[in-house]
Amino acid sequence: MKNIPVTISLILLLVIGVTALWLPNSKTVNLTAYELVQAEIALLATLGALVSATFVVYSYLQTNMAFLESKRPQLLVQVESQNLQKSQEDPEIIPLSLIHYRNVTHNQFNDLNINITVESANRTVDISDLFKNNMVMIGHDSRIRRFKPIELLCERGMDINRLTAAGNEVLMKIQYEYSFLNNNEVVSCQEYKWDPTISQWIIP
Repeated sequence: MKNIPVTISLILLLVIGVTALWLPNSKTVNLTAYELVQAEIALLATLGALVSATFVVYSYLQTNMAFLESKRPQLLVQVESQNLQKSQEDPEIIPLSLIHYRNVTHNQFNDLNINITVESANRTVDISDLFKNNMVMIGHDSRIRRFKPIELLCERGMDINRLTAAGNEVLMKIQYEYSFLNNNEVVSCQEYKWDPTISQWIIP
């Protein structure tokens, strides 16, 4: 992209150069010495103007693209794991997952969707319904979604304790999507792996 104006300038230089060499030897265009000098000067002036215009237009387009890109919202997604005691009377530990998501820009999401899948042993469970569809998040809006991973996945037919005991990896993949400048944008976030020894999601 950075080489575009240079490439265009070289093409213009080549065209003008060929034309300048062709004029004195042309049999179809009979120019006097004075007219030939005038034509060569005009060619050089045209070359300078075209090269200058090329860089001006390119600079404008780059500035415009940078301005539009500055309007793009960005989401920071992080997963936190906690192990909570069921109650004061019951010492059983219950894993709890917290998904923190924050708009790190001043720009607003108008149609944000967070997609989460859990994969193991050639099976995929979609738990994206933990989040609303087409969410609106203003600039620097920060939210948390909590869920109990073992219970939630068991309800959907995936026993992660049994799977990990059998030597299978359990992976959680997070993506978010939104529209920007009439285009659908999909961003892949960090992938997490279930560690059965501590009953928490870790970064593999």
